[in-house]
Amino acid sequence: MKVYFLTSLRENKNFDDTSVRVNEHLKKYRYELYEKITSDYQPSKNWYAEWSNYISQCDFVIVEGSYPSTIHIGFETGMILMRGKPVILLYKKAHDPVFINSLHSPRLIKSEYDETNLEEVLDWCLEEIKELQNRRFTFFISPEIENFLDEVADQRGTTRSEFIRGLIENEMFKSR
Repeated sequence: MKVYFLTSLRENKNFDDTSVRVNEHLKKYRYELYEKITSDYQPSKNWYAEWSNYISQCDFVIVEGSYPSTIHIGFETGMILMRGKPVILLYKKAHDPVFINSLHSPRLIKSEYDETNLEEVLDWCLEEIKELQNRRFTFFISPEIENFLDEVADQRGTTRSEFIRGLIENEMFKSR
């Protein structure tokens, strides 16, 4: 899985150990890590192109939000959630993420940690991300297809969704 790890420039200077620990823990589980430290010194056009590329390629995002020293952290987190990517927001005990607190999303997992439990908290968050990875897919069908699905589901003792999922999985298996 590909992970984009976001932390502020201030956090990196003050809590470099936290970033290192997160990096090492993710690499231990063979996550591919995209890491970028936000900076006011990078031209916006370059920053946005790089950022968009990272976000489109990653499966989820981890934000170390203890020190959102710029509005970038809150802005980026909001934009990432708007793109439908799951976000793990980690913050150090007593360092409430001010610019991010107003964000509410079913794809946002917020967790407080301290020096002794960072890896344990991260493991819990990674398990929660796995639950978010199953995607809901909605589409329109004609009344005829709906009636057919109802009949098949009744005959087979299944749901319409399970029947459609089975058709797709069979096609996936055939194409391998």
